[in-house]
Amino acid sequence: MSPPPSYEENVPIQPARNPKGPPPPLPSRPPRPSGTAPSSVASYSNVNSPRISLHPPPTPSSVYGSDVGEDRPQLPPRRPSAASTEGSPALPPRRPSRPGSTVSRPSSTFHQRRSSIESNASVFSATSGVSTASKRRVLAPDYDPSSLPPLPVRRPTEPVEETPRLPLRPTISSPNVPLQQEYGNGQSQPPPLPGRPRLPGRPNAQSARSDTASPPPVPLSSRPNLAGLQASKPKATANGNGNRGDAHNSCLICRDFSAPDNHAAQYPRQSLRSHDIGWLANELCAPFPSVTDKARAIFTWLHHNISYNTQAFFSNNVRGSTPASTLQTGLAVCEGYAALFAALAVAAGVEAIMVTGHGKGIGYDSPSRNNIPPANPTGHAWNAFRLDTGEWKLTDPCWGAGHIRSGTQAYNKSFNAMRFTQSNEDFGIDHFPDKPGYFFRADGRSLTWAEYILSDVDMPKTMGSWESEGWRRLSIEPQAKVLRPGGNDTIRFAFTDVCAHWDNERIGPGKRYLPFLEYQGRGDSKKEQKPFNQDGFNYWLDIPRSELGRPGQEVKIIYMSETDGKDARGLTKEAYERWMAAPVGKSWAWSIICAWKLV
Repeated sequence: MSPPPSYEENVPIQPARNPKGPPPPLPSRPPRPSGTAPSSVASYSNVNSPRISLHPPPTPSSVYGSDVGEDRPQLPPRRPSAASTEGSPALPPRRPSRPGSTVSRPSSTFHQRRSSIESNASVFSATSGVSTASKRRVLAPDYDPSSLPPLPVRRPTEPVEETPRLPLRPTISSPNVPLQQEYGNGQSQPPPLPGRPRLPGRPNAQSARSDTASPPPVPLSSRPNLAGLQASKPKATANGNGNRGDAHNSCLICRDFSAPDNHAAQYPRQSLRSHDIGWLANELCAPFPSVTDKARAIFTWLHHNISYNTQAFFSNNVRGSTPASTLQTGLAVCEGYAALFAALAVAAGVEAIMVTGHGKGIGYDSPSRNNIPPANPTGHAWNAFRLDTGEWKLTDPCWGAGHIRSGTQAYNKSFNAMRFTQSNEDFGIDHFPDKPGYFFRADGRSLTWAEYILSDVDMPKTMGSWESEGWRRLSIEPQAKVLRPGGNDTIRFAFTDVCAHWDNERIGPGKRYLPFLEYQGRGDSKKEQKPFNQDGFNYWLDIPRSELGRPGQEVKIIYMSETDGKDARGLTKEAYERWMAAPVGKSWAWSIICAWKLV
């Protein structure tokens, strides 16, 4: 069995076959003789008769001829059939179809010829023709206008007297008011409404107004205190997290992140009920409506729970990681920190991305202006996320979680909040993205590789704890890596806090350490340590250039971290001088945060 043809296949059309050959031509039918009702019409009723001839239905003229009185020839005798020899019951006489009709049709003719379609068509056509010819057309009588009855006389239209109207008022719509209107009392004004009965025990308002010349005094004792209501309302805040609406929350650097920081510390990685990214993101960020606080909670959580994989880094065995693997192991390099930060932020509804490029981290040596290395924006990864204001903010969760100790390969998990809050311009000093549009500077510029390399070439070297203590690196003076001793001039050493309203105790790690300038002095005498002057924002100290020392020595900014085995936070200049003047034995510890080289 062959399949049916497709829509593209041409199928030849086969002509119809007639096994018996074409039918013989039909003989012409002789005209029917005139008569009232042809009784020989029944010859068409037997379709099995071999003498039946098929013809188209005859027209009235071919059946009856052109004249009514013309003799009509008789049909040839029909061969009797078995059905015709049997008698059929007589039908009741049929009422004429219309009064006055001159043609009567035997009812038996129509009931005996139902088995032949051709015969029925012929009889119906003949009968219709006979009926049509015998009908008389009835026409309506001719129209005679004089025979119509006359129309009634129309009464003349009486003029209607218009009532005068008042002029319209200058409004959108005014009713038509007559000049004079009579009321039932014979007056032109409506009668006054009946007075309302006065309630018992209630004074009449009209009489009260007439008796007193001024309204009664307002009871001030029940008036609400507007100043008290305003004071009881919550203050508007810049971050929307319930903090005080003062200047401390007006900038991101000194914003109070104690709520997200404390909340993030409640979810140690080893005690998590689930390592699902979505679950952890919801636990860390759900309490905070601000996207900035959500990102800060993630940033702080990474500091507490992810450690830098120093073993893989120093053995040159760093392998690719995923956010799930970093969460599982608790170890990562910069790429693992950035990928996990982005995954948690996106799951919490924060728009965040991971940025790759170059970072001036461990092992980086600042070149000279005459020896700029070729561009190589690879080797580091960090993040960018959108703040509540819609601006993109750069952050480095890896460098914010801790640092590697100098001269060792040990990892020190120390929180550096400035890697979350510092401006994008300061962030770009030691971060160069591989895509120019990821600097996110306020001026919209994208630095060149040379500008990036030389941005801190003249800046003194600072340590990691510099920014964690809330001091701004770009404010250090003098802006140079090396100093020339000797001469009669004076050099001012100075720096500032990260912002004018920074509170290191409220936002930073605690009370301030007291910074000192350490230099060699004249000859080979004992090193000098002099505390900086400060006013709460600025730190400064003027030293003659001749007092700095000899070439090859260093000038450093240090702070006293311990005194007599105790933490030296909160030590003031006056307390330090009293402590130094005491005749008892003393012990102390210093930390270096900045240094210049004498040449």
